[in-house]
This record gives sequence, structure tokens and C-alpha cells, in this order.
Amino acid sequence: MRYVLILLALSIFNAFPVASVDANDAIIDAGQFDSLQAAANAIPQSGGVLRIPPGNYEINEPIRIKTGDTQIIGFGTATNIVNKNEEGLPALLIENPAYAGQSTPSKIGCGASALKICG
Repeated sequence: MRYVLILLALSIFNAFPVASVDANDAIIDAGQFDSLQAAANAIPQSGGVLRIPPGNYEINEPIRIKTGDTQIIGFGTATNIVNKNEEGLPALLIENPAYAGQSTPSKIGCGASALKICG
């Protein structure tokens, strides 16, 4: 399966989400799940918005987003994802099963804003 690796370099000027959300988007509140991955798994196949509330989130495995048309929105510098993985894996992977064994299109319709990823 091919993976699209997203390296995020974000400049945050506002503590609140700045991405626009369409009224038809499914909105998943990560605060209602046991882990960020469980919240990511709840995103419907049609895509949507994964909102990550303020806090420090330590992860040992990449957060895998398996849908297109998906936004990941935090709350500026108050949302910190700390990658504790020691195997060199990224904090965030966008992987669409529909493209397994194929070239991944250059535009996949996913994005992240108003959060900090380190480690």
C-alpha cells in the first residue's frame, strides 16, 4: 500500500481553528474518543472534519487518515501532538486504500491546521 507522507510545518497566528467547515461535513470531536486514532477511524468514507481539542497528545504510532476530503483542525498552540515513535515513523499518514498498489494522485483533499506536531 502506498502512503502519502505529510510533513507539516505550520505557522500559527491564532489560537482558534481557521479552516472553513462546510455545513455538510461530518464533524468528529476527538475529545469523545479514547485515542486520536479511534477518532480518525470514525471519519466517514465521504470525509469530514476531525477536531482535536486543546491538550498534549503523545502518540507512538502514526495517526492514519484513510479518507479523502478530510480536515484535521486543532486549537492553535494549545493542541500539541508529540510523536514518541523511536522508529522514525511520521506523526501523521494520509493513506487511501483505494490507491493501494497505484500511484497516489497529487491532490488528495486532506489538510491540517491550527495544531502543533513535534517529535
